[in-house]
Amino acid sequence: MTSDPGLASWLQLTLAPGLGAATLRRLLSQFGLPEKVIAANRAELARFASAEALQALDSDAVARSVDRALAWLEQPGNAIVTLADAAYPKLLLEISDPPAVLYCRGRTDLLNQPALAVVVTSGYSDEMIRSGIPAKPGVGYLSKPCDTSVLTAAVRQSLDQIKP
Repeated sequence: MTSDPGLASWLQLTLAPGLGAATLRRLLSQFGLPEKVIAANRAELARFASAEALQALDSDAVARSVDRALAWLEQPGNAIVTLADAAYPKLLLEISDPPAVLYCRGRTDLLNQPALAVVVTSGYSDEMIRSGIPAKPGVGYLSKPCDTSVLTAAVRQSLDQIKP
């Protein structure tokens, strides 16, 4: 459910083998909108992508993949959200390698709403935690085994951090 008239160009760029997310970001930075990347002279694009990736970009296989994605989009409840869409999750833009295109089912209006925090347990010992597992903002560590009350408290604390 994108209002982007160049959706096919977004899809062509993201579905072409050999054009990774970092390359795509460099291309968009250099040329602007995906339509301009697609329209650019292949010799200019060769500064950013391999010959194989550029050949794939113009291939029948990628064209068929774009057609399949656009057909999928026509099904009720399906949406494709690009980096250029207002619906693109703001928090996802904060990661170092955000995907250029999201294939969504359901309500895209919820993409920027508060989300459920997740508690993942792993084999961290108290000693490992004290000795310097790199702490990331918003990430807490629990040592195993942990009892139900410790896990419940961690889940409650995570949920309390979600701001409406």
